[in-house]
Amino acid sequence: MIGWFSVPGMRRVNLLEAYLPLRRWVDKVLSNPSPSIQGGALAPACLLLLPFTLLEWATDGAMPDWFWLLPIPLALAWTAFVIWRAGRLTRAASILSAHDYDRSGKFLLPPEYANSESSFAAARRARRESSHGRGTRSHGS
Repeated sequence: MIGWFSVPGMRRVNLLEAYLPLRRWVDKVLSNPSPSIQGGALAPACLLLLPFTLLEWATDGAMPDWFWLLPIPLALAWTAFVIWRAGRLTRAASILSAHDYDRSGKFLLPPEYANSESSFAAARRARRESSHGRGTRSHGS
């Protein structure tokens, strides 16, 4: 069954049970306005690399190259996940900001801006017009 992971002798684990708390934690950390706390989202990647780095240092670099095959891909995967979540949160904040501008923000500006629209609303309108065959094609010339 997709979404389940089982190891012989252990109970089955739904992958969403692990993913959702991690996602919520990353979103909470990234949503914090303090840049120093936002950087903490990458802490698990650093903590994963730390013991391997200390072992490499303690053995004066005598560890074989394959020694890094586990921690580096995992740290890169975590970093990619954090960057993906940051992009999703940025897009969500942008959409909320655009809706707020369209609902009330433009009316707080001088009157000539009352007929304006956010760039998000303009892009949505352009997509809607192009998908209905209006706006981009000329008819009958």
